[in-house]
Amino acid sequence: MKLSFTTLGCPDWTLRQVVENAARMGYDGVDLRGLLGEIDVSKLPEFTTGLSETKRLFADHGIEIPGVLIGARYAVADPAEKQKQFDETRRNLELATKLAAPFSAYMADAYRTDTASRRLCLTSSRT
Repeated sequence: MKLSFTTLGCPDWTLRQVVENAARMGYDGVDLRGLLGEIDVSKLPEFTTGLSETKRLFADHGIEIPGVLIGARYAVADPAEKQKQFDETRRNLELATKLAAPFSAYMADAYRTDTASRRLCLTSSRT
């Protein structure tokens, strides 16, 4: 069995600290969800323009990236907000593919009880 942890557990560490500590503590991998105040890692330079260096950092330390964790809210009534949530999901799925992460996990908001959200959930489940 392989053991990993998520970056949610070390929000103040740099990416280098995450990887070096994972290796030093005997972990096999790190799931990505947030880094240094930005919860959406797909927006960070380490995972955009610096992706090659990031992949090399993980590989050099023998640390895998088993998953990219996504926290999107799909049951929203506002079309602009809904699009923002789908854009975040799309970016993170693309990142997971580039990192060869075998899974992505969705941390969806709790079900809301307001009428607009209920209607949206019902509509979405019928399509």
